[in-house]
Amino acid sequence: MFESSLKTALAGDSTLTGLLSTYGSPARPSIFSDQAPEKAKTPYIVFTISKYNTDAIAVDRFNVYIDFWDYGYSRADARAAAFEMEALLDQQNLTHARFNTIRLYRFSAGFIENVDDPRDIHYNLQLTARADRKGWMETL
Repeated sequence: MFESSLKTALAGDSTLTGLLSTYGSPARPSIFSDQAPEKAKTPYIVFTISKYNTDAIAVDRFNVYIDFWDYGYSRADARAAAFEMEALLDQQNLTHARFNTIRLYRFSAGFIENVDDPRDIHYNLQLTARADRKGWMETL
């Protein structure tokens, strides 16, 4: 799909990456596709992309889920990260080798409370994406 394009967009925002921990060698912003590694330190971002409509010949449709996770550190920083993710991605155009244009649209966002552990900080952003495929005429 277009995980690399989304990760590049998120990692390219210095305000957002300044609110995240780092992971790996060399150290990079903690932004992960599908799940965070077991030893990743919070705060970090995990995103998932799923295709939900393949009926259109030239256009693929996707749901994009982005979660900001922290634990007991700063709800103010979490709100700042949440605002930055929304501002960065709502109506954003991404590029990818397989698609001419990937257009993102926010449809839901908010904090998810964990009643079992109030120190858990979790913000969820949901977007839809439409992507027109390159070379789709050759596949008919």
